[in-house]
Amino acid sequence: MDRRAFSIIELLIVLTVMMVIVAISVPSIATARERSRFVNWKGYSQNLRVDQDLIAYWNFEEQDSGDELWNRAAGNALEQARAQLEPKMFDGEISGENPDERWTDGRWIGKGALNFGGVGSQEWVKVDDHVEFRRTENNKRDFSMVVWFQTNELQVSWQTLFAKGDNSWRMHRALTNHSMTVGLGGQDPLAPYILGSDRPGFKIVDDGHWHMMAFTYEQTEFVRGYKYLSRAALVQYMDGEIEQTGIGKGYLRSPQTPYPVHIGYNAQVPFREWNGLIDEVGFFDGALDEAQISEMYRVGTPRNDG
Repeated sequence: MDRRAFSIIELLIVLTVMMVIVAISVPSIATARERSRFVNWKGYSQNLRVDQDLIAYWNFEEQDSGDELWNRAAGNALEQARAQLEPKMFDGEISGENPDERWTDGRWIGKGALNFGGVGSQEWVKVDDHVEFRRTENNKRDFSMVVWFQTNELQVSWQTLFAKGDNSWRMHRALTNHSMTVGLGGQDPLAPYILGSDRPGFKIVDDGHWHMMAFTYEQTEFVRGYKYLSRAALVQYMDGEIEQTGIGKGYLRSPQTPYPVHIGYNAQVPFREWNGLIDEVGFFDGALDEAQISEMYRVGTPRNDG
């Protein structure tokens, strides 16, 4: 009787010890896996920096303070000019009274990100205007954009993630939906709205998870009768999957007063500041393909969001 009771007690002790070991080990394994994913992303990001089609790349890495967001693109055609003439070309100016306080962890612990305080906060990152962002040159109209972001709440219509103004291109909330879209052109006669853009996505994004939005613009020109016409293939992605496709009529034009690029804001329309985190932004010359965007999402997804 006593021996049987002792054996049961021993068994309970062993089970308790095993449960404690599991409770300690599982989080440690999960943390190690996340650390491994972070290291893999860092390697991918390092290689991406020297991509010849990368115009500007803000990966929010190797800095956790200061009022500048460094452009990490190192392989594009402007690199020589950046190194010799304008070493700070496409570096962003972080707004706010205390920019240092806006720095936080991004997709992984230790990965940099900026917090954007939402409508009325006047918190954004401004990048000076440049012809590379206007996409109006005959041989440089095609482009792609990729942004990693997180938000718990979309507060107003057209709340902006990444933009060059209403007369150019902009990644923003799809009106009052819980999804995102991309708009091209606007009301200015010098920069007319491009039909086929601003199609709302279908994925809910104000859920507190990390999401990767991407967009590609690929233009073709053709002759019909005596007229030269232009159209563009527009493809919008969310989390590595195509959300919307369309044929845009017309092409981007530069208004007389170009607006600067903003991360987390639309300089042409006030009170659309982003609400949430952003921790990686890329702007490419040319249209990325579906496989490239899918790979970016696969490598960049934290395990708890993938």
